[in-house]
Amino acid sequence: MPPHAKRNAVTYALFVLNRDGAMLAAHLGIPIGELADYLQGTQEVPIAVARQAIHLVLEKARTDDATRREVLRKIRNFPAR
Repeated sequence: MPPHAKRNAVTYALFVLNRDGAMLAAHLGIPIGELADYLQGTQEVPIAVARQAIHLVLEKARTDDATRREVLRKIRNFPAR
């Protein structure tokens, strides 16, 4: 998964939570400063954090179960780097 795609996933999750960075950081289990680094592009988003962000977006978005399963299947296959 390209670095910009992982950053985009985190950015979209931030918007899903009404731009509440503290809430997103808590949901992702990371410090707020680390979240800021990811969003600014000074640090690459780990795949595990990107996956959590995608899960959050899927939970909050109105997607049908088949679509959700397909997206989750695809992100499980991303290399863990």
